Amino acid sequence: MLKEILGTPKVLGQVFGDGFKTSKELEKKLGEVKRIFLVGSGTSYHAGLLGQIFFEDVAGVESRALVASEWNLDSPRFKKGDLAVFISQSGETAEILLAFKLARESKVLSLAVSNNKNSTLAKKTDFFIDITAGTERSIPATKSFSAEVAVFLKLAFVLARDRKVISSRIFEGLAKESLALPRVVAKVLSESGKVKRVALKYKGFDNFIVTGSALTLPLAHELALKLKESAIVEAEAMPLGEVRHGPLALAGKKLAFIFLVEANDRARAKSLAMILKKTGSPVLAFDSERFRANDVIVLPKVANIFTPLVLAPAFQIFAYWLATLRGYNVDRPKNLTKSVRAG
Repeated sequence: MLKEILGTPKVLGQVFGDGFKTSKELEKKLGEVKRIFLVGSGTSYHAGLLGQIFFEDVAGVESRALVASEWNLDSPRFKKGDLAVFISQSGETAEILLAFKLARESKVLSLAVSNNKNSTLAKKTDFFIDITAGTERSIPATKSFSAEVAVFLKLAFVLARDRKVISSRIFEGLAKESLALPRVVAKVLSESGKVKRVALKYKGFDNFIVTGSALTLPLAHELALKLKESAIVEAEAMPLGEVRHGPLALAGKKLAFIFLVEANDRARAKSLAMILKKTGSPVLAFDSERFRANDVIVLPKVANIFTPLVLAPAFQIFAYWLATLRGYNVDRPKNLTKSVRAG
């Protein structure tokens, strides 16, 4: 797991290093798209949630992320101009393949985003994007998550440019900044020793609440999943503002909070941290600025839209060290497999 997290800068360099080039045929089809549905399971679903935000907020295209295992119970009613994006690291996940089969019956335009160009999904969809994350042997997905998120951000930028939602000048500026991300993420990962010392303080906690806002809310769900599957703790993700609507009753010395701070919601995060301090619950914050939490993992400042790509590797390192310090095999969590093939 650690080796794969450390491979994230290379992966981001591969995704963004081509100057935002995309298949001309795919780009033409994307120009006709009016709605986007993103389908995934687990980590890939969380990448889809970020994709939804990118496509709507950056490109102005109505989008919706869906859990693959719910598709057969609540599948969308497709119409002309729709695009269904199927996200799967392996390209062989049973629920994803079933969702694709049902979608194909509606003759909707399909795109696979996967790390396996030889997979069933890659071969059968109308279009395929290889996230080029390389081999990922550890069951908890790390660099492949970052690759999926980067692909969606790249597509959102291209859509926004082609639809003239953003100017060519802004597009070129974003493209240039994306080229610096591998270096920025490498700097984050170089602080692994500091993160380990922070993780040591939380080694004894079995219960966590992870909060986020806007761009960081899907990341809160992803960190909660990483904590569950690697460190074997109870972890629940929720919007920052929802903590005071019930969950605050759980606060105390046995419950730790993790804040994935969104720049536009920092004031509210600081206020809640002060409230939690009085209850005895420790607060660990990931942010580009320091504030009065028990612990803060300080991240480099980047344009807000790039925050997920800097934040994800940082919290993956935290999850790795927490699991390792608790004595668990992070690469082979109990009861889990890399790809859910049936059931």
